[in-house]
Amino acid sequence: MPKHTSAVLGLLIAASPALPGADAFSPIDRIVGLATGGFNTGSLDDYEVGEDTVFAPESDGDSDLGDQFVLHSQPKKTPIMARFYSDVFWSNNLASTSTNETSGFYWANTIEAVWRPKLAENTFLDAVVGQDVFIYESGLLNFESTRAALGVIRTFPSLGNLAISARYEFLYSHANNPDFPVFAPNDHLNDHFHRIRIGANRPLFTGRKNSAFVALDAAFDLDADPRSLEKFEYSALVAHSHSFTDQLKLNTFYRLAWSDYRNTTREDWNQIIGIELSYALSDSLRCHTSFLYVLNDSNTALDFDDYEAFQGGLGFGVTGKF
Repeated sequence: MPKHTSAVLGLLIAASPALPGADAFSPIDRIVGLATGGFNTGSLDDYEVGEDTVFAPESDGDSDLGDQFVLHSQPKKTPIMARFYSDVFWSNNLASTSTNETSGFYWANTIEAVWRPKLAENTFLDAVVGQDVFIYESGLLNFESTRAALGVIRTFPSLGNLAISARYEFLYSHANNPDFPVFAPNDHLNDHFHRIRIGANRPLFTGRKNSAFVALDAAFDLDADPRSLEKFEYSALVAHSHSFTDQLKLNTFYRLAWSDYRNTTREDWNQIIGIELSYALSDSLRCHTSFLYVLNDSNTALDFDDYEAFQGGLGFGVTGKF
């Protein structure tokens, strides 16, 4: 999701390692905000849909004259961006499972650095490092996610600002608590992923108040530990943004993903619907509240990996550009 938005789902099911199918469990599979494999963007605002288009103030003659652009020199793009997000969420299904649903709160924190210098005309390096920390009410299920990526982004202004990207990603999901029960007693969370991701992103329309984009994504695990988690995933996302004022914005999105697990017969269809209301307190500080619904349909036995969850929360984000 992830990446994507900043929301997350829990992993209470890890406390029951004897359950059938537990070897297919991974917090990365169960986290809405990390839907893009652990590389979340914190907010749909980070896609910067239409931010380079500045309109004149509304007037009574707009219906006759059309949208009036303000002609000005565009500020130079800054290649380095540091971001921090902190959110408190409530979910009706922390376990993301079809049985023994447990509701509760958790605290999600993300710090991330993005470096995108220009390599050539319309071509940019894409380098990302980040750390996520998830803290649950019980304390037992607290875990962290460490990630890094390196790739290239190419934009095509003549094709409606289409952007194509490709990158290598590394993801390490781990628990500091040695009692974190995952697969067996005295074991704890220690998952590694190496993958290649390719994607395409294109604005559908851009206006003074409304803008939208569509994104396609394919992620191919080169290696995963445990091997049962190795998969190929294909997804499509469509998002819409409505600006009430320069500070107040409403984002909505829908994401559909299909996952094919390479070393098992498991296949999943996953759907996420999200809505987020954000308010910019300054150029670098924003607060937001969000609500998400996730539905997962898997072919695993006894519907073990089928789940439905609702999630809501609020938080803030800080962005620095250099």
